[in-house]
Amino acid sequence: MKPQAVYNSFFTAVHVITCIHVFKIIEMHFLFLVLLFCLVESKDLGNPYSVNNKIDEDSYINEENVDLKTLLKKMNGFESVIASQDEKLKTMSQTIESQNQKIGNLKRQVEKLEKDNENQLQDFNILKQRVKFLEDNCNAMIINQSYGIGPEEKNSKTIHEGNNNNETRVYQRSTRAVQSNHVAFTAYLDHALTHMGIGQIIVFNQVLINDGNGYNRFTGIFTAPVTGTYFFTFTLHVHNFINAKLVKDGDTLVAVAARADFTPGSQDQSSNSVVVQLNAGQSVWAQSYNNADKTVDGYEEFRLVTFSGFLLY
Repeated sequence: MKPQAVYNSFFTAVHVITCIHVFKIIEMHFLFLVLLFCLVESKDLGNPYSVNNKIDEDSYINEENVDLKTLLKKMNGFESVIASQDEKLKTMSQTIESQNQKIGNLKRQVEKLEKDNENQLQDFNILKQRVKFLEDNCNAMIINQSYGIGPEEKNSKTIHEGNNNNETRVYQRSTRAVQSNHVAFTAYLDHALTHMGIGQIIVFNQVLINDGNGYNRFTGIFTAPVTGTYFFTFTLHVHNFINAKLVKDGDTLVAVAARADFTPGSQDQSSNSVVVQLNAGQSVWAQSYNNADKTVDGYEEFRLVTFSGFLLY
């Protein structure tokens, strides 16, 4: 074979082989592009934010922006409400503080009024003793006039009264001596004595006998017209309970405790007696003690509540 023919054959073979390789490379590139396209398409189809869903994505973003703006507005509104509530709380705190100050002032005023009331009560007790002093003198004068006895030697007694400063005032009480052995009395209560206070004198307002005019039915106090030894007795009737005592110028002589049970219609009666030495002008009466707001049940018909006394010698 000639060299030229060989060369042509070789060149042709190389050219064919080269074309085959180029074709295979083109084919591989084409397949790669197809595969890449498929991958991109499958990714876009599975993604809600793909190019095909661009309109929906923009719409969603716009809605989110609107919601965020609404939330921001609501938050600003809440902040305004909270600020307003804070102001109201501050105002309420100031009001409460002002009310506490007013309450403190009222408490101080009440304490002052209670103290003034206590002082007035002490002054009232002093006035009561002054009235008693005047009654004693009047009783002595009436007795003297009734028996035609003139002024005689005075028997003086000193009474110590404490005022609100615990100072001592001294009053001289004078009584006229009466020479008589006819001293006796009996008195009774003809009505219910309700809402009694502690230390209240029980006034037996009806008198059966009052020889010597020693008993005062308006005050409930017996004042000895003459010096001597006396006998006293008193009886109380209740539907609940009460503690009471006979006193001699404020000093306890004897006491009673009438206590009915708390069943409907229950009642109790209690009495006590004493023999005591009295100087002319000294006084004896019955009064409650320990329990307040109690009732003594007196009746005109039965005369269950009585106070009696007489001179023994």
